[in-house]
Amino acid sequence: MTVVVRADASAAIGVGHVMRCLALAQALADLGGGPATFAMHDPPAGIVARLAEEGMAVAELEDPDDAAATAALAVRLGARWVVVDGYGFGAPFEAMLRDRGLRVLAMDDRGIAPGHVADVLLDQNLGATGAPYPDVPRLLLGPRYALLRREFRAWTPPPRTTPDTARRVLVSLGGGDPDDVTGLVLDGLAKVGPPLEVVVLVGATNPHRSTLMARADTLDHAVEVVVDARDVPARMAWADLAITAAGGTSWELARAGTPQLAIVIADNQAPVATALRGAGVAVSLGRHADLSPAGVAAAVRELAADRARRDALSAAGRALVDGQGAVRVLRESGIAPAAVLRDARPEDCELVWQINNQESVRSQAVAKDPIPLEAHRRWYDATLARPDRIVRIGVDPRDGADVGVVRLDLEGGAAVISVAVREDRTGHGIGPALIDAAVEAARDAGAHTVVAEVAPDNARSLRAFSRCGFRRAGEGERDGVRLVRLERAT
Repeated sequence: MTVVVRADASAAIGVGHVMRCLALAQALADLGGGPATFAMHDPPAGIVARLAEEGMAVAELEDPDDAAATAALAVRLGARWVVVDGYGFGAPFEAMLRDRGLRVLAMDDRGIAPGHVADVLLDQNLGATGAPYPDVPRLLLGPRYALLRREFRAWTPPPRTTPDTARRVLVSLGGGDPDDVTGLVLDGLAKVGPPLEVVVLVGATNPHRSTLMARADTLDHAVEVVVDARDVPARMAWADLAITAAGGTSWELARAGTPQLAIVIADNQAPVATALRGAGVAVSLGRHADLSPAGVAAAVRELAADRARRDALSAAGRALVDGQGAVRVLRESGIAPAAVLRDARPEDCELVWQINNQESVRSQAVAKDPIPLEAHRRWYDATLARPDRIVRIGVDPRDGADVGVVRLDLEGGAAVISVAVREDRTGHGIGPALIDAAVEAARDAGAHTVVAEVAPDNARSLRAFSRCGFRRAGEGERDGVRLVRLERAT
């Protein structure tokens, strides 16, 4: 499958948007998808080189706001999905992509971008809610979906040894750092004694690299400045504590279990720092503009001397982020679905009967009695012959196994959906994947709305349809059974 990513990087905005999209692209490749193409305006050479190392192509755009060019690129490449990550895009940009028949996954951080009409919205921040995104049918919210690159996803952090006094300090203030907050931190560390071991990670777009290296040489500490590090997990595992921006790096440090002092270097990071502090994952140092070298030094000395606090921060971080967010996003968005559909065939008759006769299915059906095989055969033959009914078999793309059944009954501009999953395959995202695929099948059949009728006590189905963007549209009754009606536009 081909995916186009629309994201930019620069000294001013940093590299965070591109790097978290890279995490998603890596996971897609690992799940068997093709390499993503990054559509970028004026991309830095270092970022182009990094993406090339990962097998990702870069298509340069003349106009950063050109949704038409992004759509044309996606159509030309045969992409089904476009991933959009940047605070300057929003609803008009996404609408143009969708008007071209493309599906859109938009990334945002607490509603900074100007509205969304994407198919799926990802906000990986602690405390994220759906309030800023009322027009998006599917929301992926919170650090469960934190996008960590392959080196974190495939990594098992080693057991952490906590010294009585921290001596090894990691500094990572983002890929760009235009305000040279790293320099402020080094000035603060210069006031801390006795000597520390300090590793400073700077990005390829950092305009202050030379100055930082010169400043590092003047400190009494052993300081190493590393540009565009490729062994970040090991560096984080090495550190007794880290000083970082309250952004994407915070999720990486949480995964590593590294106690962190978080600095707000952009307005959108203020609520992130507050949430990290509230969850016991980080100590917040507030905004960089309000921070002095003396304040940095005091915070480092205090945390370095408090072993119990560092242990608590480490445990809270590891409990919060497990590194698998990128795979969850791909599965739950439908970009790399846990199941796909094929047409039902006459020889699938007994398969459909077995799945529909499961106790978990019968207990939630309107007619709860087991279905006799001969009666099912008559129903199945008639069903395949009906032009107003679609029956599809769900297939797990990982092993080719048949895992479920979908039925769509076309009624004017609506399609009434029925989904059943094999009991031994539940709990792996297959139900929502089948629902998503069925919505697309209904759209292809000309339906404008998909309707689900679910028993009020069927909590699993209600959750699955809700996750897939269905909204409650009332209640009804069929054969004396009360049903909740859920709807989703195609």
